[in-house]
Amino acid sequence: MKRFIDKEINPYIDEWEEKTVPLHDLFKKMGDLGFLGIRYDPKYGGQGLDYWYETVLLEEAGHIRGMGVSTAIACRPNGHTRD
Repeated sequence: MKRFIDKEINPYIDEWEEKTVPLHDLFKKMGDLGFLGIRYDPKYGGQGLDYWYETVLLEEAGHIRGMGVSTAIACRPNGHTRD
């Protein structure tokens, strides 16, 4: 996750937050890598892991240089249904 953040998020964070760019592509990449919904059953597209794995993932999200994107990452798998 940290390498993903350093390569795919932090270099673009200022632009995204300034322009309020939709993050559909980012969430697609994160989902493809298994970063979203990790505690959900695999039959629903999750990893089937427990809350501790999600806690570690969210702790790593703390390396993101902006609040908007990290908040969206924390809320997306927990407060929304899958598209």
